[in-house]
Amino acid sequence: MRNTSDPIKENSNVMNTQGGEKKVMKKILSVALSTAMAFSMFASVAFGDTAVSPQQQFDALKAKGIFTGYPDGTAGLDKDMTRAEFAKVITKLLGLKEITGTLSYTDKNYTAKNWAVPYIEAVTAAGIMEGKNVEKKIFDFNGKVTVSEMATILTRALDLEIPAETNNNAADWAKGYVQAAINAGLIDSKANFGANASRELLVGAAYAIDQAQSLKVTKYEVSEGGKVVTFTISDGETVKVTLDKALEANKETEVKFTYKDKSFTEKVTYVVEAATKVQSASSVNLKEVDVAFDGKVDKATATDKNNYSVDKNSKGIKSITLLADGKTARLLLNESSKFTQGTTYKVVVKNVKSSTGTVLPQGEVSFTSADNTLPTVTEVKALGTKVIKVTFSEPVVAPSSSNFQLDDKAYIGSVTQGANQREVILRDYTGTITTGAHKLTTSLVEDYAGLKSLSATTDFTVAEDTEGPTVTEISATLEKVTVTFNEEIDPASVTSESFYWKSGDSKKVGKATQIAANVYEVDFTENRLPGYETNLFVEVKDYSGNANSVKEHKVTASVDLVQPRVVEVSYGTNVANELTVRFDKAVDAGDRKFFTIKKGDDVIPVREVSAVDGSNKIFNVKFYSPLATGTYSVKVSGVQDLTALKNTLVTYDGTFVASDNAAPSNDAVDASNISRKVALTFDREVDLGDLNNRANYYINFKKDNSSVIQRIALPTDATISVVNSGKSVVLQFPESIDGTNVAFGPTASVSQVTVSGLKSKTGQSIGIVDFAPEDVALALVTTNGVVQKDARTFEVNFNQVIANASTSDFRINGVVPTSVSIDNKKVTLKTSSDFNGSNTIQVVTGNSIQTYSGHKITSASGTTVDAVAPRVNLTSGAVIPQNNKKIEIPFTQTLGTANAADYANDLVIKQLGKTNTPTLSPKADYTTAVEGNKIVVTFLVDYTDEYSVQVKENATYITANGKTAAKSDVYTTTANTYSEVAVQSAKFVETVAAKKASATVANVVFTADNAGVNEDEIEVVVTGTAAISVAHVANKYTITVPTTASYNDLVAFVAQSDDVNFSAKLAAAVNGTDLITTGDTGSFANGDNAKGSVTVTFNIPVTVANLKIDGVVATSTPTADNKGFVVTGVDESKVAKNVTADITGTNGQTYALNQVISK
Repeated sequence: MRNTSDPIKENSNVMNTQGGEKKVMKKILSVALSTAMAFSMFASVAFGDTAVSPQQQFDALKAKGIFTGYPDGTAGLDKDMTRAEFAKVITKLLGLKEITGTLSYTDKNYTAKNWAVPYIEAVTAAGIMEGKNVEKKIFDFNGKVTVSEMATILTRALDLEIPAETNNNAADWAKGYVQAAINAGLIDSKANFGANASRELLVGAAYAIDQAQSLKVTKYEVSEGGKVVTFTISDGETVKVTLDKALEANKETEVKFTYKDKSFTEKVTYVVEAATKVQSASSVNLKEVDVAFDGKVDKATATDKNNYSVDKNSKGIKSITLLADGKTARLLLNESSKFTQGTTYKVVVKNVKSSTGTVLPQGEVSFTSADNTLPTVTEVKALGTKVIKVTFSEPVVAPSSSNFQLDDKAYIGSVTQGANQREVILRDYTGTITTGAHKLTTSLVEDYAGLKSLSATTDFTVAEDTEGPTVTEISATLEKVTVTFNEEIDPASVTSESFYWKSGDSKKVGKATQIAANVYEVDFTENRLPGYETNLFVEVKDYSGNANSVKEHKVTASVDLVQPRVVEVSYGTNVANELTVRFDKAVDAGDRKFFTIKKGDDVIPVREVSAVDGSNKIFNVKFYSPLATGTYSVKVSGVQDLTALKNTLVTYDGTFVASDNAAPSNDAVDASNISRKVALTFDREVDLGDLNNRANYYINFKKDNSSVIQRIALPTDATISVVNSGKSVVLQFPESIDGTNVAFGPTASVSQVTVSGLKSKTGQSIGIVDFAPEDVALALVTTNGVVQKDARTFEVNFNQVIANASTSDFRINGVVPTSVSIDNKKVTLKTSSDFNGSNTIQVVTGNSIQTYSGHKITSASGTTVDAVAPRVNLTSGAVIPQNNKKIEIPFTQTLGTANAADYANDLVIKQLGKTNTPTLSPKADYTTAVEGNKIVVTFLVDYTDEYSVQVKENATYITANGKTAAKSDVYTTTANTYSEVAVQSAKFVETVAAKKASATVANVVFTADNAGVNEDEIEVVVTGTAAISVAHVANKYTITVPTTASYNDLVAFVAQSDDVNFSAKLAAAVNGTDLITTGDTGSFANGDNAKGSVTVTFNIPVTVANLKIDGVVATSTPTADNKGFVVTGVDESKVAKNVTADITGTNGQTYALNQVISK
């Protein structure tokens, strides 16, 4: 059942009744009796389908005194009811006043002693029943009640309308009453109207009436934001009431409704635990504002400074505290900000979540900051025997020791303020404060309104604190831990190693920040906690110097599975001409690849993206130039948070508006002495009314070639025409002014046109703008006269603003463009086919190009540089070969290499051989490199079937000549094939030079001519007189010298001999002229071959086994690209020897290596 409520009357105890008591009761009786009659008498079973039997109904009514029963204790339900019984039941049910002292009837025994008289008189007075014989005044109280009579009584009781036409077989006197009862659904039209009604029927009807009269609300539920209240009635039914005005949260309000013709007025409180909106703001001091929500809010978002703006950010916020009620955020202004007494401000709140995680709608609430109250001390607390904490009623200006007296003596100690600027920490220089009772007097402590506290003394007790702080609560994610203690922690005791966990013996420390006097938040982003249970080590002290006794606390860090979201984008609000994007958690978004900005179908290139601060929640997106006024779309995707799982952003698609807040400025002036027209052009649209107002124009005029310049108003016979969509205005001058011919130029009669009093179309005032008109021929600009924007777009830039141009005025390599558009001095040409490389743009002879002053151009031409976006250089449907899990994608131009690895982000590659053709992840599933005009894609996944490959729309990284690549067709690759292993080279590279061997024999040092190992023997024999000679047999040289030979003779002989492969010199301290008297023998030593490395390379990546060089087992390391191996410490003697090994390619190809080593 649904009822619409009456208007709400808040906090009202007044009940609006719907008529007198009699009328109300009749309505109750109507509903009740209709129920009883319809379902009991004539629907076969009275309450037969309920759990309440007629006997139970009787017992319930008997307990209320409505029925009495017979002396034998029975209900007599099967008996016919009497008129007296009927009168009593109606009196009791309707609450009629029993009437005594009146006897309206003359029945025998109708006396004051008759139990029925008060009831009969009551129903008679109410007009519900009357006597059977009115003339004789006979009521017949023992008479039975027929169905017709019951219908008559009910019709009277319920004020039913008697119909004019009847269709029943009741007695004539009862036809109208019976028909009314039938029409009301009280009795069946086929009933025996002359039969008597039973007591059971009366019990059923009376029970229904009693239940209706006893209806009450058992509970209610508020829904739809306080707009709907559903009441549950005591009979089990519900009534849904839709209100005209939503209930105010957590405020008792009266709601009125009707049910079964009974009026209800119920007090309802819309209890809101979780906030639904910002409710109000208030400021009772000049440093704080309390923002109240209508329910509890999420602490993290409610204390995020970025979610609030006070006075359009003119008031900086230092910190935000969520008060104990969970519904009020207290904003503390930063050091350089405070409110002005009696001034009204507005605070904007956005992106705050309720306690259930729902983002609240943005709210704007106003408040007036007023501080007329002196600051007072709200608490003095001893923190052990060394420190006193004083809490004030509001933030105070930094107090000093002179503001305090301890036990009536000047306080001597340090005074520091807490972060909330309400708390002051007093640290006594004497070291300790005695235990016991003390008093602290404060005075003249100043608040930010300049009000100073009165002298006030607060008693407090100092007790010795010998117990260290204990941890009462720890909450932990992989990146952040919040630790709560049972008492205040001395910030001086918190170091970089106060909070850490261990990996082996290594301490993994976190960065601690004090959130409250007893709460610290520790950032473990650099040393993430493991995802399993571990020990968190805590080492801090309280203000008494007591360290926490329990150092280790078991924690299990919860894994952050929440995807980051974009909560706000705005352009120019934080930094001029930059887009600010705010996320709801710390992310890695400092790459332009994550951002796609468009205006219509045009992609706006992003220059760079940078984080605003260390929170990594806010990033500024910079563009190459300021954005033009208009609405832009922004898509942010692929961003990951800084958690261990690197949750990926929920893709954000939204819009932002770039507003044009700049005033128009002088953009161009075009003048013609032939047409006597001057066209003034601004860089944006100007208000049309201002442009057409000739009072806004002045000219510098020289009469009769005089040197005197006059500033005069625009001549009255000059005309004004606004053109170019309000960006330009054409002034048509007369042939002469005051007898002087009009001409334009620095020395001409009109040298300057001044405009003032103009404003832009969006309302920005221009100020005074001067134009210097001069008759200059129309031409292409000398630099960038023609520019190719892409394969089908060209720009032609003129030195004056163009009023008219058509496609037939231009040729691109002889081809007529398909469309032309004009933007001041720039004409943009579009073609239907691609033009690559350098192209020639011609302005044809006889063209229709014209400026607003009438200048024309005969002809012109220019050549573009190759500025076309690179495109995939493959025919549509081409198949790209895949070999060794690599493909090469050719482009029309040589590609840039600076961001080659990031080219992967511009490709869309799908696995065609898998269900749903999954898309590969750039850099994770494949990498990219650049080789000239080709992108080389290397696949990293375990898959060898076909791929589809496409350069995506709005590519960011693939570039050539400063242009990003165009979207390509979708190409397919072949299934992968692998190359056979082939050796390319085996080369020795010297790293350590060879050494020459030497031998000292007979006081002469012999040195081998060639470096390397040398074990030859030298023998010097002294005999006879024959000349010096040498004999070489096997590895021995025998030198025979005569007894007359000197050492110099031997050295000279060796130097001249062709039969030796060594040189000679005197040993130290030997006289060369001395004769050799004694022979000697010796061997060469200390010679060594060169050492180096042998690098063996292959055509594909390989692994190596059973490596040998010249038959000797060797070890190796792979090359950087795995396409070979390197053996170090190889003797040069192995050159020309063989290197052997068992080689395996990356895909199982085998190869038996047997390669000669070369240098």
